[in-house]
Formats: sequence, C-alpha cells, structure tokens
Amino acid sequence: MTYSGKRFRIVCFFGHGVNDLYWFILPLVLPLILKTFGLSYGKAGGILTVYLLVIAILSFLFGKLSDRSSRWILLGPGFFAASAGLILSGFMPNLAFLVLCLGITGIGVSTFHPLMYATIDERTRIKRGDTFGKYEFWGSTAIFIMFVVNGTLLRIIGWKQILIMTALPGVAAGIIYSIGKPEPMAIGKEEDEAISGSTPGLPSGIFILFLLSILLRILGTTATMNFIPTYLVAEVGIDNSIATYASGLLFFGGMLASILAGKSADRWGAFPILVTAILVIIPSIFVLTLKVPLWVYGVSIFLFGAGVSAGLPAQNMVAFSLSKGMGGGEVFGIITAMMTLIAAVNPVLLGMLADRTGLGNAFRIFAIPLAASLIITIILMRSRKPRRSPLIHRNRHTRPPHQG
Repeated sequence: MTYSGKRFRIVCFFGHGVNDLYWFILPLVLPLILKTFGLSYGKAGGILTVYLLVIAILSFLFGKLSDRSSRWILLGPGFFAASAGLILSGFMPNLAFLVLCLGITGIGVSTFHPLMYATIDERTRIKRGDTFGKYEFWGSTAIFIMFVVNGTLLRIIGWKQILIMTALPGVAAGIIYSIGKPEPMAIGKEEDEAISGSTPGLPSGIFILFLLSILLRILGTTATMNFIPTYLVAEVGIDNSIATYASGLLFFGGMLASILAGKSADRWGAFPILVTAILVIIPSIFVLTLKVPLWVYGVSIFLFGAGVSAGLPAQNMVAFSLSKGMGGGEVFGIITAMMTLIAAVNPVLLGMLADRTGLGNAFRIFAIPLAASLIITIILMRSRKPRRSPLIHRNRHTRPPHQG
C-alpha cells in the first residue's frame, strides 16, 4: 500500500498521536505507582528518568541511522515494541520488572519523533509552520483524549489495566506503518533549485545558542508537566481522577495553541513565537504554585500547556535551517535526544528537590532556567532582525512538490 497526499498526512498525524500517548501515560499513572510501591518523590522521578533516558539515547542513534537507511521500515517495529513493553508492564508484579518493561517501551518510542520530523520536513516545501502546527495539534489531541478517557477509567479499573489499554492503539499503528509506505518523492527542477539554492543554515555559534535555549526551556517545563498530576493530588488535595481531567487541560491548551502558533510563525517568524511562548509559560507556573481557587489552577494549567506547545512548531522550523550539511534524521535526532535527556534528568532532580522543599517550591525553582532561555531567544531573534529571516519565509513562492 502506498500513502500519498492526504493519506500520508493522516498516517503521520495518527502515528504522532499514538506515539505521544506513550510519552505521557507514565506521568498520568505515576501517583498510583508511587502509592502502590510506597515511593518517595525522588524514586518516582527516577522511574521517569530511566524511561526517558532510554528514549534520549536511542532517539539520537535511530535518527542518525535513518539517514543511512529507509526511515519507514523502523516505524512499524517501533510501535510494536512500544505496545509490547506497555502491555507487559501491566502484568509485572514488582517494581524492577515494571521498570524493565518500560525500558522496552522506551526503545519503541524512540524510533518515531526524529524519523517522522525529518520525513515531514523533506516533504514540505511551503507553510512549514502550518504543517508542524497541525502535527503538534494531533499529538496534543491524542494526549487530551487519553487524559479524559483514563480519568474516567481510573474510577473503574486499576493503573495496570490502564497501561494495557493505552498500548492497543500502538498495535494498530504498527500494522498501518508495516503494510504501507510513502509514495516516492517527485522532485522537479524548480524544487531542486529551491533545495540547493536556498538559504544557508545558521552559523555554528547561533546553532549552539539555539540548542542551549532549547535545553533551558525543556529544563524549566518537562519536570513540571510530568509532576502536575502528582502535585494536584499530593499538595492540593484533589482526587486522582479529577487531577487527571485537570491535566488534560494542559494538552487542550496545546491543541489550540499549536495551530495558531504554526500559522503565526509562517507570518511573523519563528523566534517571536518562541519568545511569546516562554512569556506565557513563566507566570503560569508561578500561579500554579499559589493557594488559589480550583478554576484558577485550571486556567494556569491550560496556559502552561499552550505555551509549551506553541514553541514546538517554531522550534522545528529553526531546526530545519540547521539540517544543511547534516542529515535531517541526525539533526532532529540530536534535538529530540537532547530534549529527552533533559526530560530524563528533570524528574529525579525535581523529585529530590520536592522531598526537601515541597513540589510547589520545586516548580518555582525550575522556572528559573526559563528566564535564561527567554534571554537567549531574544538575543537570537535580534541577531536575525537586520534581514528578513529565511528560516520562516523560505520558498514562499515555490509551488509545493508532489506529496508522498
């Protein structure tokens, strides 16, 4: 079976939604894992760290490998491995075997993001922001649905059954990605000129600053995202199922923001959107740590999710400019690995800090890197200001290539 045009985009967006379920199912059930095994915040964070560390290391390796072989053949087996690991996790009787099976899930999860980002990038010649915005939209939509559905199911069944049920869409994705592949790209003369004669990538110094800005932004957001359900249950005193619904607001905010941010980045540029995203995130974290009415927590979580997702399409657009001289899989593999590595270290650091200061104070401390990321992003934006940034407006008048 060949996936072309609209069918290709549907397959990509569906795969993204399913893959993102595996990224966020663990934070959803973490409060119950913590309770089941009698873990401290630090040890609970350690489980997330092991899981994300596997994804970080292998994302880079799979991304680099994909530039030397067919990307698509890795995706189907990746979904099957992720599903198998999660299903097995639902049957494990002790913590050690649970962590081992989650590691298998992490192996499968690591195949998708660097490979798919590079694939979409190669097949998109105009309106990259809009395309990446829709891509992020479907990821946030899937997670939002998961939080709502699983929030209801947690009242009926246990967290182990939740893991098993969440694995089932991955089986369907594995089949879809195994029985079909994209139509070969047809690149005409005009597209060849667009590719070979387009703007050069960012200078190496700008590249390093850009990676540092990502690192700091991820440092300030991922641990907070992962611990929001636990914070609402342990510190605010909300029932676990209600906390799950509240956490769904984070991804509902991401759904709405990703589409708007992608279109805005095409119009105004990537760096202004990144700056705006961080300016939304910082105050939302501080409001979350205050003693406020429950609806204010909801608004804060919604805005936090909106800020986190709004930065992703713009970030991917900047990353595209870095792929000059490097394979797309390698570039996106580096960025995905770096983001995941920070996300892997974050939970255990925040958990250990929370054991000493409380989760609210830990959230505030982890917001400090966001201020540094904001400063660096503003510097990058000003360094690109004298001339119209090609990161965003490249090939505006180039006809789109044949989609496949």
